[in-house]
Amino acid sequence: MTPPALEFEGASFAYPGGPPVVEGLACAVTGGVLGVLGNNGVGKSTVLKLAAGLTEPDRGRVWVHGTDTRHGRARSLTAFLPESLEVDGNLTPGEFLEFVAQVRGVGEPGRAAGRLLERLGAAGDADRLMRELSFGARRKVGLAAALMGETPVVVLDEPGTGLDVASLDRIEALIAERVAAGATVVLSSHDMAFVARTCTRLIVLLGGGRALTTDPRALLEATGEPDLHHAFRAATAGTAGTAGTAGQGAARS
Repeated sequence: MTPPALEFEGASFAYPGGPPVVEGLACAVTGGVLGVLGNNGVGKSTVLKLAAGLTEPDRGRVWVHGTDTRHGRARSLTAFLPESLEVDGNLTPGEFLEFVAQVRGVGEPGRAAGRLLERLGAAGDADRLMRELSFGARRKVGLAAALMGETPVVVLDEPGTGLDVASLDRIEALIAERVAAGATVVLSSHDMAFVARTCTRLIVLLGGGRALTTDPRALLEATGEPDLHHAFRAATAGTAGTAGTAGQGAARS
């Protein structure tokens, strides 16, 4: 039997001195887009890092295509867009993305970098220094890096932050193309209209380690709300910040 593209198998995680971010999380997906939702402070970014193999669960397992993510074993199978992209400011986007393409074994790395920047509406920034770019322009470079190549699992932390409507449309098209090619995409977002358009499965973090695994239609039916924005509010009422801030490196959304 072919294993799921991404599986949380009873995964639990807590920062030292803090309450659990997730406890016994069980969810398996292959293909499509998995949305990780929650109010600020409940640990969305932590769950994304678990999915990308950048953080290890305290108990349970996280698997990527049947590979245990512990000890960095699955990192070659995932690509990750962090909440904040840290890149040498003296590099240009073209240089940085060409390096990413080379690492991932992409043919004609310079051309591949240029194509992705063009698709994201950032071709004009290819030869500027990273330190000179606006937040939105840096975000597009990070997205291009995460979408470079053919990694089977792509994890995006708030991909639409700082971007205009036209840029968001471009991201949706690129995500749809990756899914059509067989990839599984995992993302977080506060934009429930974006989530409704893109996500096929959901993990909704409720705080205190609790999580609801569902899909957009089922969440609407369960809450009786007319749209995902209100359904999310109903499901998470009173959960803001419940992952806490105690302990070193406490969970952040």
